Amino acid sequence: MVTNDATILRIKHDVLYEVAKLAWNGELDEEHKDQVPYTIIPGPQAQFRCCIYKEREIIRQRVRLAEGKCPTSGKDSRNVVQVIGAACEECPIASYTVTDNCRKCMGKACQNSCNFGAISMGDTRAHIDPNKCKSCRKCVEVCPQNTIIELNFPPRKPKAEEAPKTVAAEAPKVTE
Repeated sequence: MVTNDATILRIKHDVLYEVAKLAWNGELDEEHKDQVPYTIIPGPQAQFRCCIYKEREIIRQRVRLAEGKCPTSGKDSRNVVQVIGAACEECPIASYTVTDNCRKCMGKACQNSCNFGAISMGDTRAHIDPNKCKSCRKCVEVCPQNTIIELNFPPRKPKAEEAPKTVAAEAPKVTE
């Protein structure tokens, strides 16, 4: 899933081209507009996002923008600048993941320590189900190979109790 400014510009261009072509041919109706995402993102694999459905939804919203409408249907906005929410919202990623260094140890300390059943053993390594994981860090603490890591993307501000506490020493009084 490699994206850069040139890719985004190409997608914008493709959407505008398809919408202009439909308008020129007098086919700018719902039936033809619904086919634009499938023309631009034919599938079956996602190229830029987590899934093809999200990619096509972003294209649908770009088609609405090309028509001068609000990207989400049912809303009306006179704003000149519109934000495509689906493009900004990232698919949920796991807070913790198991690296390729996992050797699926015999003790399975990570799996045994998880009170939520989020860790299962795959063919070659453990796997953490992000839907079940409650970010308790128990698996990280007990893994003997230190192969479970926390993904901190985008970087989050530490909680108040996690923030490093600095104690300033009293400066000595200066006497003259």
